[in-house]
Amino acid sequence: MAVGVSYLAKIKRAVRTVSTASDISTELTDLIEECRADLIRLGVLSTKANDETDVLILGAVRSFVRWKFAQDEKEAVWNQQDYLVQRDELRRNRDYVYVAITFTVKTSGAVAIPDALITFNGESKYTDSTGTAIFYYVSAGQNQVYTISADGYTTVSAYLDVSATATVAVTLT
Repeated sequence: MAVGVSYLAKIKRAVRTVSTASDISTELTDLIEECRADLIRLGVLSTKANDETDVLILGAVRSFVRWKFAQDEKEAVWNQQDYLVQRDELRRNRDYVYVAITFTVKTSGAVAIPDALITFNGESKYTDSTGTAIFYYVSAGQNQVYTISADGYTTVSAYLDVSATATVAVTLT
């Protein structure tokens, strides 16, 4: 994801530079992207890691850039430790590593199917009177299987790629 101009300006202030030189901007942009990639690799949702309005992400990015941009070893070590603490706190925060997936189950005539059994994310739930069931604390990932069954309907099994909170509409026949 591209780095916004105002976000880059915040990071420039964090490392105490006002330089408009393109090489400084390029290096800082690369460091921001490196930090985002590190957070994502460690389980932080990409939507969160790339959110330029999130103050916790901004704090982690600032520490990361200060660490990599440090003028001396003592400053580098301090900022590295600060980044590692912030990164680990983000990884433990459910809002940064899990999403919610909502299933809506209806007939081909768009009538809600209550009491349909949905198996997904290691648990099973029944739909409510509106044909809805919500699974919380779902990890991002590809090819996550779900199965939906209801009396009088053909069972449906499919795969879901999870990257953000979403609603999955399923029609049973």
